[in-house]
Amino acid sequence: MTRNPSEPHPSPSSARSTNDRPPLRPRIARLVSALAGVGLAFGLAASAVPPAQALSAVSHGVGYASAPDGRWLGSYRMDDGRLGFCIDVGLAAPPGHAYSPVDDAGASPEDRARLAYISRRWAGSADPDTAAAGQLATWSITGLGAHDLAWYAARAGDHAGAVESRARDMLAETAARASRSVSASATVAL
Repeated sequence: MTRNPSEPHPSPSSARSTNDRPPLRPRIARLVSALAGVGLAFGLAASAVPPAQALSAVSHGVGYASAPDGRWLGSYRMDDGRLGFCIDVGLAAPPGHAYSPVDDAGASPEDRARLAYISRRWAGSADPDTAAAGQLATWSITGLGAHDLAWYAARAGDHAGAVESRARDMLAETAARASRSVSASATVAL
């Protein structure tokens, strides 16, 4: 095939037809589909997490019973088998006492973050000094009533000094590491 010299020579930009570009509608449909997929993934991930439930303490866990009066300093065994700390120093120790959930309106977000850190980090400990110190650190945040840390640490008997020192170390670590500002990001590439 030969070119007719009287016809204009096609320029590179005019050689491409307007139909070579993908139509706008399929690109929008792909974007909407991708966003819907991401939304569905986030929705499924959120629904996979069970709602929080209050647990009951059923027995003493790991720690010390005071020799003079048997008062407990340490963790408590929950009805699901895990260990946790008491947040109200004035309540009688389980088992055999009925409790109702209470609103934590008095706790600041920072206090809740510190309490969560203490529970995650030390409630499951099998070491009596660590469990007793974790309980002291918890009460230091929620309130020690009319007594000081040393008074409650005395429940650990000969271990009182080590338990009180460990509780103070826990509080320092908690102040530095507890966080309520966790964030995440996601990137979608089309």
